[in-house]
Amino acid sequence: MFVFTPSERERFDSGLVLFLETLHVFVNLHCAPPFCRRLILVTSSDSFSCFFVLFLYKGGARWAQVLSGSPLLLFANRRDVRLVDAEAGRSESAVVVSDLEDAAAVDFLFSEGLIFWTDVSEEAIKQTYYNLSTISMKEATLGRGQTVVVSGLDSPDGLACDWLGRKLYWTDSETNRIEVANLDGTSRKVLFWQDLDQPRAIALNPAHRYMYWTDWGEEPRIERAGMDGSNRQIIVHKQIYWPNGLTIDLEEQKLYWADAKLSFIHKANLDGTAREAVVEGSLTHPFALTLYDETLYWTDWQTRSIHACDKHTGEKRREILNGIYSPMDIQVLGQERQPNIQTPCSERNGGCSHLCLLSPMPPFYSCACPTGVKLKEDGKTCRPGAEQVLLLARRTDLRRISLDLPDFTDIVLQVSDIRHAIAIDYDPVEGYVYWTDDEVRAIRRARIDGSDAQTLVTNEINHPDGIAVDWVARNLYWTDTGTDRIEVTRLNGTSRRVLISENLDEPRAIVLDPINGYMYWTDWGEMPKIERANLDGTDRVVLLNTSLGWPNGLAIDCVAGKLYWGDAKTDKIESARFPAVAFKEKGQWDRRAKGEQQGKGGLKTTTTLCESLFACTLLYTLFEMRSGTSKAHQSEGCFDLDGSGTISCFEEAVSFKCSSVRTALCFRGHAVTSLAFILNVLGTLVSGHFLQSGFEETNPAS
Repeated sequence: MFVFTPSERERFDSGLVLFLETLHVFVNLHCAPPFCRRLILVTSSDSFSCFFVLFLYKGGARWAQVLSGSPLLLFANRRDVRLVDAEAGRSESAVVVSDLEDAAAVDFLFSEGLIFWTDVSEEAIKQTYYNLSTISMKEATLGRGQTVVVSGLDSPDGLACDWLGRKLYWTDSETNRIEVANLDGTSRKVLFWQDLDQPRAIALNPAHRYMYWTDWGEEPRIERAGMDGSNRQIIVHKQIYWPNGLTIDLEEQKLYWADAKLSFIHKANLDGTAREAVVEGSLTHPFALTLYDETLYWTDWQTRSIHACDKHTGEKRREILNGIYSPMDIQVLGQERQPNIQTPCSERNGGCSHLCLLSPMPPFYSCACPTGVKLKEDGKTCRPGAEQVLLLARRTDLRRISLDLPDFTDIVLQVSDIRHAIAIDYDPVEGYVYWTDDEVRAIRRARIDGSDAQTLVTNEINHPDGIAVDWVARNLYWTDTGTDRIEVTRLNGTSRRVLISENLDEPRAIVLDPINGYMYWTDWGEMPKIERANLDGTDRVVLLNTSLGWPNGLAIDCVAGKLYWGDAKTDKIESARFPAVAFKEKGQWDRRAKGEQQGKGGLKTTTTLCESLFACTLLYTLFEMRSGTSKAHQSEGCFDLDGSGTISCFEEAVSFKCSSVRTALCFRGHAVTSLAFILNVLGTLVSGHFLQSGFEETNPAS
């Protein structure tokens, strides 16, 4: 029994002492006596009673409860998030955060005084600190809150905070995904993206390391899985139609859910067995539910109310609050809902470089990486980033999709003021993404993570359309369907030059072959065609002008020597093989004098070419360290012909083998930031004669 005098007050840094007349109250959220079901023990003489108390620590955001014999209910109300005293006799609710668009799900982190909510209209997850400075519920108002997750969300319906692992989990019924991230939104990872239809509510049981969610799609069900995404299983799939709300009784290890179509609240063991009815037949449209002690609370869409009943029998039903604008998710705001225990992730993040996620299987945790990034062989460290990335322009945003992992999740680049992005390309050497914006009439660039956004070209631009990066000569090409021109500039926007301005009608896509010195573009005007010219605009030739409608997208396969294009009028994707590319035929290297569909320009012999095993968007650098000399072929790729370490290349259409090769190293271009970096890596292998001036580069003049 805790009894303290005023002289002992300053001895307790982790709690606050409140003196009410002759009562001595010590508030310590982690040290309540085990026989006290509430948090606080109040003693006077030899008697005691348990109360629920809440107030703010001075100088911090940590909180406990204010004088109240009942729990506080935190609920989303679409246009705001509110608090209400569960037993105050239908008193008014207090606004926690206002001026919201469409708040749906809500949760909290009690130890840090944080409240989280999803906003479906803003496609975001947000947070705020509960900044209570008075015990009056009417004065517990806050500002707008802070955005936590702002990208890639369509309809975030469910939200749950892992208070032990300090993670956020959420469901999205539009993307049909379940994701996890740190509390600040970093290291975001997709856990499930398959076999989800309409996922809604989500609840966590960190002590047992399981997560639970409802799905009200065509095959309605309740599922569970480890909080790391392992051991997924369906636990309820019969007598279920619109499973909405979901909550866990942590003390009795029971799962409760509400079905809005069948008008019931049921409970079961955490594996779905021993199912029982709590309330049946008399509910109108239950949406979300939570519990505290012996009482179950839920929101109802039709009655626009919060209701309560006994969690075992469904009896003692009563209305807590009515006249709510649009009641959505609900939580009991209290420490008892988030008991503190040690987990494998508690110390040093489990040794994980990024995410430490709890697992029901030994060793009861697993390390995970942000979406699209692979885990290294040590099982704890994430790779620096995705190795193969697809970039996508979506009018009002730019997205990247990692091709390293099977979920193919799109991530929005955090770039502001994108009005009508049309075309996009990437420089693997410096890591910049370039795009055209038709509405603001500009060409812009930013880093692959969205930082360092810059506007490069704005003058004399009408409708910029296609864009292409020459990663070898460090130039940027674009088409303008308003000025009917093809132009070029340096990658930093300087030295601008018009290359082609005649006989262009509606130029759109443009791609480059820097190794052979060509550019290709589509024109969907009155006489649709695909053309080619040298990178300086000379030797222009029409490659194809038949069977075309609206040739839009264009891609080049430098390895196979093919062009691919999409036709929006014929709804086809087609390809053709064109000359001046290298082929591997019957185990030998040659340069064909005639393509399968040779254009009027015929064959153009260019400089050294090394075969690539990847698409043209990937840049490799081959270094050959010979005895006495050092030589570099910089092209789109390199190829080990027979696995012996010898390298086959082309030089002036003459086949040869690079002999006396000591070492051949291939570096993926976007991982190589500068020549100095390469020299540092190869410092122990390369002699002092290996200087930039000694390089023989194969990039053609343009």
